[in-house]
Amino acid sequence: MDNYSEQIVEKKIEPKKLMFIVCYLIFTVFFILLTFYLSGFFDWLIPVALLILAFGCYGAWYLIANRNIEYEYICVQGEMTVDKIIGKRKRKKMLKFDVKSIDDMGKWLEVADSFDKKKFKDNIYHASIHESSELTYYVVLHDMVSKKHCLLLFSPNEKTLETMKPFLKRELKVKLFTKK
Repeated sequence: MDNYSEQIVEKKIEPKKLMFIVCYLIFTVFFILLTFYLSGFFDWLIPVALLILAFGCYGAWYLIANRNIEYEYICVQGEMTVDKIIGKRKRKKMLKFDVKSIDDMGKWLEVADSFDKKKFKDNIYHASIHESSELTYYVVLHDMVSKKHCLLLFSPNEKTLETMKPFLKRELKVKLFTKK
């Protein structure tokens, strides 16, 4: 019997990023209008105005299309893969690890204040709905690809957790799945 789970989680848009897109659009429209207005006085500004219009529209399309980020968790026979899907067209493999290599796991909000992220340096992977969500779990593990100790923040559903359960260490099973 195969032990298989697949889950896609859509990341919520942060207000900072949304504000940046809105400011970009306002600035682009203002700059385009200013260039077209000035091109009435200077004929050589007409091609520049068209170039600014083209680059402004492309930049707006790129920012809006790439704001949609999803994470895909695939767990097969104790091996888990986490992919990042950008704009529903570009896929980037983030992490691949053996569930047996998980050293620690739990709810992120329970340990977020006391957790020392500094020991992971550049090996922190955010693949969750939102870092401060109640659904966010943390996993301390050994990555198969980079051969480094990593911290993964992700938002698994019940099926994904149940698929991981047979391959977890005994103390982690007791910690995560026993009712308090």
